[in-house]
Amino acid sequence: MRYRLVFFLLAISTISVVLGITGCLGVSGTAGTDVQPLADVQTLTVEHASCKSCHTYSEETGRAALLENASPDELCASCHPGRKAPGEHRVGMLMDRARMNTILPLVDGFVACISCHEPHGLSGLRKLLRQAPERLCASCHLK
Repeated sequence: MRYRLVFFLLAISTISVVLGITGCLGVSGTAGTDVQPLADVQTLTVEHASCKSCHTYSEETGRAALLENASPDELCASCHPGRKAPGEHRVGMLMDRARMNTILPLVDGFVACISCHEPHGLSGLRKLLRQAPERLCASCHLK
């Protein structure tokens, strides 16, 4: 199991660099427009998901993009319907960035799945969390 996780993280990191994915879901929540053309498209499949679960590829332009007509939360919900964090945490809540301890990605100012979860698993944490749970919650929930 540990070997699969290491392989997964290495593969995702490599693909992220090649595809320029790390900028796809930026703070504004819009797909990146400066993604470089792909030299060699490969489909990574891990567990139940693959790149094609969320991304399309254009033979014409040689670029990858998020599936059309879907927000990041809609993409997540297509495989994870009705999921909520402990304590009935919800997405879609407007956040005041001035009250946040760290910068987490928001989609047009609202909490989204990608605010807490890194869809490509680059952090190496369980449940694709961006930070350790204690730090992540403290990003918005000030004591």
